This record gives sequence, C-alpha cells and structure tokens, in this order.
Amino acid sequence: MPCSTPPPLFVRWLLRCSTVCAGRLFIAHNARFDYGFLKSEFSRLGMDFRSPNLCTVKLSRKLFPQHYRHNLDTLVERHGLSVAGDRHRALADARVLWDLWQCWHRLLPVDAIRDAVTTIVGRPHLPAQLDAALLDDLPEAAGAYALYDEHDHLLLVRHSSNLRQQVLAHFTIGNRDTVLFRNTRRIEWRDAAGELGARLRAIELAGSASPGDPAPPATRRGQRIGVAATELCSWQLRKLAEGDFRPQLVFSQDIDFALADDLFGLYPNRREAMRSLRTLADAQHLCPRQLGLEDAAKAGACTAYRQKNCRGVCIGKEAVGLHSVRLMTAPGQVQSRTSPYKGPVPLIEQG
Repeated sequence: MPCSTPPPLFVRWLLRCSTVCAGRLFIAHNARFDYGFLKSEFSRLGMDFRSPNLCTVKLSRKLFPQHYRHNLDTLVERHGLSVAGDRHRALADARVLWDLWQCWHRLLPVDAIRDAVTTIVGRPHLPAQLDAALLDDLPEAAGAYALYDEHDHLLLVRHSSNLRQQVLAHFTIGNRDTVLFRNTRRIEWRDAAGELGARLRAIELAGSASPGDPAPPATRRGQRIGVAATELCSWQLRKLAEGDFRPQLVFSQDIDFALADDLFGLYPNRREAMRSLRTLADAQHLCPRQLGLEDAAKAGACTAYRQKNCRGVCIGKEAVGLHSVRLMTAPGQVQSRTSPYKGPVPLIEQG
C-alpha cells in the first residue's frame, strides 16, 4: 500500500477477510507470497493473522511431476482453461484457480488429490519450547539461521538455499533425541537473494555470538564459521636467493589477496593448501623438502627421490634455479590475478 495508514475501506475488508478465513484453508498460487502480504497488512492493524495454506504451485508439481513448468499461465494453457477478464487481477486469478481445481478433480482420483494436499499442508511439530508462529514466519528463501539455547548461547549457525526447509528439518520426530531439539529456545534468521548472500549472513550471525558461548558454531561441513574467514589462504612465491623461489603459505587476514602478487590458488584452510601442494609435487616430480613439505634439516635425499619421484635438488643433482622454474611453470598451478579495482566493489545478487 502506498500510504502508511490503511484506508478505512481496506481496514473493513481486512476485518471481513479475517472473519471469513478463520479456521479455513488459504489457497493461492505461490501462496507464501500472498499469505505474507496478508500477514503484513494485518500486522499494521495490530492483528495476528494465521491460517493453514496450500500452494497450488506445489500441488501441481506433486500431482504432475512429469512437467517442469507450473506457473499459472502454463497451467492455463496446459489444461485448456479459459480466462475471464484481466488474467493478472485478483478475482480473475481466483476464478482460474477454481477452474483448475475442478479440472484436476476430473483428471485424477479424489484420494490422490487429498493425499497430496495433506502432504503439503501437514504442519511439522515443533518442540514445546518453541513458538509455533515459526511455522508461518520462516521464509522459503536463501539465507542463514542461528539456534540459541535458554541462556542465549549460540548452538548452531548455517546457511541454506531454503531457510524454512532446513530449519524445520532439525525438529522432525527423528531428531527429538538430539541436543538441538531439546535445547533450542530461540531461532534467528536473515534471508538473502542467493548463495553468496546466505554465506555472508552466516558469517554475520557467527560474528554476533556472545563471549559466553562455549565454542564457535559449526557449519554444514563441520568447520567453524567464525574461523573460516581467517583461515582463507594461498601460496605465494618468495625469493630466498638468486634463482631460488619457494612457496610460502599466506593468509587473507595478513595480506590483501585482491592486491597481492604471485599468489597461486585459493584455499579454505591450511590443510587444503598443503594437500594441493603435495598433489602438485607428486605430479610434477618436485622436491617436497624444497617445497617445505618435509624437514629441511634432515640429511640425505628426500622421500620422493628415494621413490624416484624427485630429480634430486635436495642432494644437488638438480640445480635450484631449474627446480624453481619447474615450480613456477607447473601446469597445475593457477596464478591468481590482482583486482583491477582500488577498493571494495559492490555486488548485487538477484534471486
């Protein structure tokens, strides 16, 4: 609505809508959008509107899984329905849905439709300590969420492409014996347009953890989100002497990766970086001791030379300069390019 205060006629319509819809099933195409709009307008009047809702997009997908597209225009064409009036007006769309409902009942058994509706509308059971309003409020959108215990300590933070689906998955009957099911008292979420925004939101939520939290929250892959940003690393070639170049592990918290030169690869943590360097050494017959993968104080040849996978720079059989050239020109190494911009760059992510 363009104005901050709803006009009297609209208020009367909302009140009438509240009376008519009480205890009834709310049906719409992309129901979460229409339902969210109604909830928002009722909220402006200080009223809490709640109703079980059925999305006919989901119902169409369930009844006709062989089809890919399920928008209303496609369904009108697919089922040969006629549209009276302006297709994108509320009354015309409601009539189309009614015709579509009648069409489905002519094509399919009543039990099949009833079972599909029950599956979609069926509401999951939340633990007693959580507000049931979550079932209506959680958006079906990308974003990040955090679970807190009774002392408001952070238990878990994750990002997801579907906040509603992922959050409710923690509270299925099969998870009732888990710590999260028993101890979660509050859920906070922040939606986003897509994967990038969801990951950034997760970092924000992790960074807001209180000092009393026993440990940083875990990510989906078992890493710690609060630490993930500081573990981002890369290999940088450093010149030790004339013709002698060695890889050194550098971290994003110490240097600006966008502006640094001679960076090779981008890794989420030290372990992945070391694994990548070992793979490169094996593939290119490079010396693990020269690369810092083995103790340089040990006498004699490296383990790779004894396995005939090193050309002997560790015992003087290969020139250090030649080994450095092979390292810098190894096809498995991908050199990172420096940013053409002087400062931060805004990114717009669209859903």
